[in-house]
Amino acid sequence: MKLFTRFAALFVGLTFFVISAQGQTIYPAYNDGQVYIKIRNNFPLGKFVGKDVDISTAPVVKALVAKYGITRLQRPFYSKRSAELGQIYRVYFSQHAKVDEFIAELQKDATVEYAEKVPLMKITLTPTDLGTQSWSNGNWSLFRINAQAAWDVTTGSTNTKIAIVDNAIQTTHTDLTGNIWVNPGEIAGNNVDDDGNGYVDDINGWDAADNDNNPNPPNTTYDHGTHCSGIASARTNNGTTGVAAIGYNCKIMAVKATTPVVPLLVRADAMPEQCVPWSYVVLGGLGL
Repeated sequence: MKLFTRFAALFVGLTFFVISAQGQTIYPAYNDGQVYIKIRNNFPLGKFVGKDVDISTAPVVKALVAKYGITRLQRPFYSKRSAELGQIYRVYFSQHAKVDEFIAELQKDATVEYAEKVPLMKITLTPTDLGTQSWSNGNWSLFRINAQAAWDVTTGSTNTKIAIVDNAIQTTHTDLTGNIWVNPGEIAGNNVDDDGNGYVDDINGWDAADNDNNPNPPNTTYDHGTHCSGIASARTNNGTTGVAAIGYNCKIMAVKATTPVVPLLVRADAMPEQCVPWSYVVLGGLGL
């Protein structure tokens, strides 16, 4: 029964979120009909107890009730331990289209420190293999760069190819296999340069150090390129396997550059034409 209750509560909460998000008509990123007001600390509105406030006791909004359709006044951050947080009020009003005018009028009041729109709370994309924010988590850096906010905008595209130019890249790694670039113009294993770019059987990339088509590491000490590939585009949302990646829908072009290194810029020129416009090169872990 408890499980059903929790599921029902989650369903109702998510339904409310979706309806709320779709119902914003003035500013998509802000709640319609709500503003925050911060009253200056030396102008307390009164000795209120609790979060809800009687509008008639608040001079700053009392005179504006009819003009903006004010229906409710609340202290959302009320705490007995913080008088300053108790000076922040959330005003609910029905004249949604007048929000900018309302804020401008509130800011003219000498008792108001600031007035602003109330941001719409949003659910962020959270991969199943992200884990928790801690030093011991291999994904700690993703929290540091606020990757969840970036993922809400994009998770990368299969049309984007990232050339990792490093000591070697393990193309068979379980957290990379689905995201390794495959040359559409080349037939694997026929010992022919099918796409005519000067590189025979360059299916997943190239070994620029040994001038062959195997960019994989010769032994386990050649792990840096695989590591950088995972940062760029490891398979993500695959449970507890490996790590999450910032652009996890992109494709990795593997370029082994273990010394002695031959000129590498030709590698970008040799990429199939359909790859060039949306491709990036990462050299030894540094984007170029």
